Amino acid sequence: ILIAAVLSTTGGSFRLCREANTASLIAYINQYVQDETREVLARKYPLSASKLDQLLKWGQINILPNPKASQIKKISHLINIEDAPIVAGAMNHKVDYLITLDRKDFMTLKLRRFCFPTIITTPQYFFQQYWK
Repeated sequence: ILIAAVLSTTGGSFRLCREANTASLIAYINQYVQDETREVLARKYPLSASKLDQLLKWGQINILPNPKASQIKKISHLINIEDAPIVAGAMNHKVDYLITLDRKDFMTLKLRRFCFPTIITTPQYFFQQYWK
């Protein structure tokens, strides 16, 4: 989400940040997500990497502490180890929605059942179905 929002001001990813900026919704990430996003931007999109901090501040994105290793381990059988901290963080903070562009890894039936009542969705579907 953050990478897409940094690279383009159109689409659902940036809209999530815009809605958070206007206090219409409260957005959370954990430190792991921030670090991973920073690393990917620096490696793949170095000219856009400096925009991340501006986006996080402007979007009033709340950065939460990382989940404990034991919490990540509980999730690791459901999703790859690189994404487990994201899911564990969402479960830790009992978020209503886990919004992602990664359909392949996050949209499995097993993971969705485990995370219920947290809804795992894409930005587009979130705005179509849940955002009024």
